[in-house]
Amino acid sequence: MRDGLDFGDDRGVSAVIGFIFIFAILMILLSVNQAQVVPAENEQIEYQHFEDVRNDLVDLRSAISTAGQNDVSQFPTVKLGTAYPPRVLAVNPPPASGTLQTSEAYNITITDETGTTERIPTRFLEYQPGYHEFQSGPTWYENSVLYLDESQRGGIVIIEEQNLVTDDNTVRITALQNDFRRSGTGRVTVELYPTQAGDLSALTGELEIAIPTQLSGDTYWNDAFDDDVTVDPTVTPDWYESGVHALNLTVEKDNLKINTVGIQEEPEAGGVKENVGTGATTPPSQGDQTTYLTNTGDTTIGDGQKTIEFSLRNNGDSPATITQISVDSTTANADSIDNGDGYEFEGAGGNLNTPISIGGPSYSLDESATITDGATETFTLGEFEAKGNMKGESVTLTLYFADGSDQQFTIDIPK
Repeated sequence: MRDGLDFGDDRGVSAVIGFIFIFAILMILLSVNQAQVVPAENEQIEYQHFEDVRNDLVDLRSAISTAGQNDVSQFPTVKLGTAYPPRVLAVNPPPASGTLQTSEAYNITITDETGTTERIPTRFLEYQPGYHEFQSGPTWYENSVLYLDESQRGGIVIIEEQNLVTDDNTVRITALQNDFRRSGTGRVTVELYPTQAGDLSALTGELEIAIPTQLSGDTYWNDAFDDDVTVDPTVTPDWYESGVHALNLTVEKDNLKINTVGIQEEPEAGGVKENVGTGATTPPSQGDQTTYLTNTGDTTIGDGQKTIEFSLRNNGDSPATITQISVDSTTANADSIDNGDGYEFEGAGGNLNTPISIGGPSYSLDESATITDGATETFTLGEFEAKGNMKGESVTLTLYFADGSDQQFTIDIPK
């Protein structure tokens, strides 16, 4: 004490200031770690997954070709997403989930010299990552081509080239069918089952083929074939809908090989694939007779465009019994269809009185509809009243059979 004044002891002030200074540095370091180091490390983890899933998709592409062309079921796997390692002093975002899914169905159209047409539905397959840091567009499979769609950041990156047309001028089409969607971070098994492509025995001579594609001529198809290939591709822009074009090919029937692959969770008793031009005539086993149903193409509109009548023929040697049906539109006008009360599906002893909604729901038949072997039956899709002009459009019917299989038909509405 001096002159009666009492000054406090400040010997601990420097220690407190030092602690605050160290704490501030620590918080800055943690902030930098959270804002820069963690995202950078997570980006590397996501990029590694991007490389891994690309390899998975290459294997999936190969499996689709093997299942279709070699008639052997395949079970490739795809790692949909990835997780981040636990961190004590940092916060991770949620795991990066990915989605593998098919597109809606579009028809491959095959027309011969006489104007006879066969339509076979096919789908694209898309993998969409859900990364938080690494920038990547979706990866698509279509018509044997695997590509990365970076159109938002520069263009298309081809991962695997087409084998649709080979140097011997043979066109090999593998149609991918059935709806499929899986999301998450785990590894999913994609079950691929070869099925019959359809009966093209009535087609003769030179064939005009239109195949759905999202790749334009300038983007890919104009330069996709080798110089010694005489099949000349042309692309009609936006033929199916905006962004879905038609790849047009002309080929002799003997040079066309076509098969289908079903993508689904569990195997179904479907028919084996059939290559056009091989002369294969062996009927399938008893459990596979439903795959011999064909649409005769005789489609009419009645009752003021409120009903559609079409005929199905059973080319097998045993009855085909239909137990369920679903209806969907293959056109962009699906939303213009009146889904009011009174829809009926009738024929061959079956009668569905439940309203049918456009968009894919399926319903049980009140009675099973049976088409005996060798018979042709006429079916009626009733009270199908279009708000817009549906003439010249199409609807896709999926029939579900008593043996557990299913089959799709596209019904063209006459103009």
